[in-house]
Amino acid sequence: MPKTPRKDTTMEDDTDSDILKSPDKKKQKKEVSFQDSDIEDEEHVEVDETGINPTEMLKHVEGFMEYLRANNKTESAYRTMLAKLTDEYFSSTGEDRSFDIETFVKTYRKYYAAAFKKITIDSSLKCVKDYLESNECIVHYPDFPRAPPSVLTLYCRKNNLNFQFGKMAEIRATISNDEAGKSECEHELSQLEAKYLRDLENFRERKESEFSAKQLDFLDKKIKSMKKKLLGPPVRNTPKTPKGATRATTRAKKTAFDLFLATKKDKYTDLDEESRIKKLQKKFEKLDEDKKDIFEKLALM
Repeated sequence: MPKTPRKDTTMEDDTDSDILKSPDKKKQKKEVSFQDSDIEDEEHVEVDETGINPTEMLKHVEGFMEYLRANNKTESAYRTMLAKLTDEYFSSTGEDRSFDIETFVKTYRKYYAAAFKKITIDSSLKCVKDYLESNECIVHYPDFPRAPPSVLTLYCRKNNLNFQFGKMAEIRATISNDEAGKSECEHELSQLEAKYLRDLENFRERKESEFSAKQLDFLDKKIKSMKKKLLGPPVRNTPKTPKGATRATTRAKKTAFDLFLATKKDKYTDLDEESRIKKLQKKFEKLDEDKKDIFEKLALM
């Protein structure tokens, strides 16, 4: 019996699959979907009946803006300062209101999130520009020095301890019972901090022509803070004297041993001061030359 010939469908009209394969049809389908999603977004806006309506919120936002300008607080951080400044603002107005601070902050964040989705290119550029001119942006430079870890972190790394929340008390107890291990980490940290200080100073020198006065001041404060930590308070050439005093006294400059001593404040506290100093002096004299050299260099700064 002869086989029935297969029907040739190559010349038939376009099917649904052909339409979907067509680039032009794809584009039309995508555009329709995009428009539909916009309409859907508008139809499904979540309304928080416990919040503050737009008209009332606008009045408070305008008043809040005026308060921030009048008190030079417009540069405050949104994430960390919104609730505090909101409380300050409403306390300053003294007006009765039908909502508490928590409700205002929650509603403000809701409107902020909605506004952020509709932000213009101009507004986004201004926002990014402000950030790029800020102090916080400095840390994004690839050659910005990274701050050294804490003694706790160093100890955990050296001893393969699990550094996580909930085990801090256990780790601190371990460190306090390991005087040699803790001392080794403290010494390593002093070396890392000395290097960090040098790196900060070199970074500032390299970037001086690029940064604003505000950014340079930010770096100067970090450098000053690090020097104070390593060397102690700055020496006064003419310290304040009690009334009636006629002769100014000058504080002695810190020696390498003084700086070493400053890193061992919790060592041998069970001994009297004289015995404690003698014991630490022996430890200092036994230091390797390269380690001792670090304290010598710090003493000269």
